[in-house]
Amino acid sequence: MIYILSEENQSGKTTSLQLCTENRYDIGGFLSPDKNHVRCLMNLQSKEEIPFEIDLTSYSEAIEITGKYAIAKSAFDIGSRWIKEHLGTEKVKFIIIDEVGLLELEDKGFAGVLKYAIDNMGSKHLILVIRSSLHDQVVEKFALSDYKILKKNEIDPLLSS
Repeated sequence: MIYILSEENQSGKTTSLQLCTENRYDIGGFLSPDKNHVRCLMNLQSKEEIPFEIDLTSYSEAIEITGKYAIAKSAFDIGSRWIKEHLGTEKVKFIIIDEVGLLELEDKGFAGVLKYAIDNMGSKHLILVIRSSLHDQVVEKFALSDYKILKKNEIDPLLSS
C-alpha cells in the first residue's frame, strides 16, 4: 500500500516521522531532517546521515537547485541506492521517501527511484512525504491510484500495526 503524508510546509512532517521511527529497524528509506538549519539525508536503517542541502560558496560538485535549496546531486544517488537496498531487505516493512517535490515533478531528484519503488515494492508499504500544495500534481505525475492520505497523528498507529 502507498501512504501519502501530505501537510503544509514546515508543519512537522519530518519531525513526526523521525520520532516514530527512532528505534525501529523494520523501516527503510530516508528522512531529510533539518540539522543546525541545514537539511541532511538520514538512512532509516543505519541512521547514517549525509549532507543534502549544501552551501554554494564552499561546494564544487554537481548540484540541483529547487526553490531556496541547493542540493548535492550525489545525495540523490546515495538516497536512491538506500531505497533499492531497503526494497531488497526482508525485515523492512515500510519505506519512507522524504520528500517528493518539485524536482521529482520535473523527473529529477528522486523521481527515478520513486518509480522503481512503486513498481517493485511487493508487500512493503511506501510512505511518501508530499507538501499538500503538490499532492495532486504528484499523484497525477506518478499515476498513483491506490493510496491513502495520512496526517501526522496517524503515523505511529500505522507503523505499529
